[in-house]
Amino acid sequence: MIGSKIMLKSSTHSTSKEGAIDQDKVLIELAKMLFKASPLSIWGTYMGIGFVYLVLQPVAETSELLIWTLSFTAMNTGRLVHSIYRFRHKNSLNYKVWVTEFSVIAFIAACFWGSASIYLFPVGEPIYQLMLAFVLVTTSAIAITNISMILYVILPYIVITLTPLIIRFAISEHEAMSVSAIMVSLSMLLLLGGAYRSHKNIYETISLRIQEQNNAQKLKASQSRLSLHVQQTPLAVIEMDTNMTITQWNESAEMIFGYRHSEAIGRNISELLVPENARKKVDLIVENLASQNGGTHNINNNITKSGTTILCEWFNTPLVDEYGVVVGFASLAQDITERSRIEKMKDEFISIVSHELRTPLTSLRGSLGLVIGGMTGEIPDKAKEFLSMAEKNAERLTLLINDILDIQAIKSGQLSFDMHNIELADILQTAIDENMNFAKQSAISIKLSDINQALPVHVDASRIQQVLDNLISNAIKFSPDNDVITVSTTVKDKQVVVSVCDNGPGVTEAFQPSLFDKFTQGEESSTRNFSGSGLGLSIAKGIIEQHGGSITYQRSASGGSCFSFKLALFEQ
Repeated sequence: MIGSKIMLKSSTHSTSKEGAIDQDKVLIELAKMLFKASPLSIWGTYMGIGFVYLVLQPVAETSELLIWTLSFTAMNTGRLVHSIYRFRHKNSLNYKVWVTEFSVIAFIAACFWGSASIYLFPVGEPIYQLMLAFVLVTTSAIAITNISMILYVILPYIVITLTPLIIRFAISEHEAMSVSAIMVSLSMLLLLGGAYRSHKNIYETISLRIQEQNNAQKLKASQSRLSLHVQQTPLAVIEMDTNMTITQWNESAEMIFGYRHSEAIGRNISELLVPENARKKVDLIVENLASQNGGTHNINNNITKSGTTILCEWFNTPLVDEYGVVVGFASLAQDITERSRIEKMKDEFISIVSHELRTPLTSLRGSLGLVIGGMTGEIPDKAKEFLSMAEKNAERLTLLINDILDIQAIKSGQLSFDMHNIELADILQTAIDENMNFAKQSAISIKLSDINQALPVHVDASRIQQVLDNLISNAIKFSPDNDVITVSTTVKDKQVVVSVCDNGPGVTEAFQPSLFDKFTQGEESSTRNFSGSGLGLSIAKGIIEQHGGSITYQRSASGGSCFSFKLALFEQ
């Protein structure tokens, strides 16, 4: 483990980039490469020993040369035996332990090479000295190709092999040997740099390979999880090629449509599931997906294997390759037949109840108004107070019923509109006048900004006034006493933007996403306890959208609320 720490420290530049790489894996891979290269290193050492013996045999002391040669040969033979033993047991080999063993052997080998310059240096024989230098420098260079995988082994190896030779040249009395000392020193520096670069390249290559293996494993695991989710999701998951031929069909698709996986794969989805009279609609959806205009959402009638017609909700998206070319389509589908039936029953129930309630409530309000007005004679003040309260509550119920009926009509697309060309300023002034008495209860004034041009619009005046009534009454409810509400208009790109702004507390960020949803109301302590159905803004949104416009909310400059809606100007 000491070796692994030294090696990792030398390669911080690489690990910082990868981060997630398991460094033990890197060390093991390096050790495996070293293990494979060790036989070549052993036989190369035998050749180097023989070459030194032949080169120095004419000038070296015979006994010293023989002892060095036999000792080094014996050590290298022991290394060979050790390597053969490890190779035969490589299936159970602990590479971390083997690296430590190899490091010790390499250190001993380096000491033998370095000792050649100490004990076998041919004093007074420049030619043989240079030949010995050639052998040792070549040995160090060859070692780089074999053991540079482990940086803390190769660097000491080079230093121990060449340093004694450099010292020998440096202390030699021959003038030319000082040049040799410089040349060998430069060679050693180049070899050290080459060893470091070689190690760095090997290390980064292994790191990248391990990273790719990790990514492949993660991708495989992710694909397995995705495949499991696809099979277990209650939604039908269907994939098709660009010809609408089914290539993926999960278990939920089998349950919803009745076709087994083997029956659906390879079939055209339109021919399999879509009624003949609806296939043109499917073709348009496919064209839209192929043009990469984004996903589509649609509700269609589909035919099951048994011939039953069911109502399905579809979410479709194009599948693209790495070049952005559409290669197929993916769809999620769910059977909403039962849900649609229940919603229809609910809507019909609400509509029936609302209509049935509105008639008696109208009669009740009329009767209460007559009694309060004295048509039946004088009534006590206390009774009049209770009757007035009943009349107000009956009026609230009527408004609630009207709102519910409007919501149902908007949802079904049956909300009626009586469209005419009209001046928008007239509608704005009427809406302000009708809300003035309500505003005066809290000493609130409503200011209409100057309109310096004609604003002709083609709208249902009563519906637009309904929107304005809702926005202005809401502003009154949430404004502090003695405040001012501003109604303004701006013209841009042949559209008029109408804004109703107050100085109240505004709408919290958490509530803003559901601001225009049905039956939602913000809860602010500053309101004066005016109740509502929570349908007004939803109805306003539906009315404006039916006119081809849009309605938005934003904070006013004072921190209050500012609701704005757009309408197209009518070109006369």
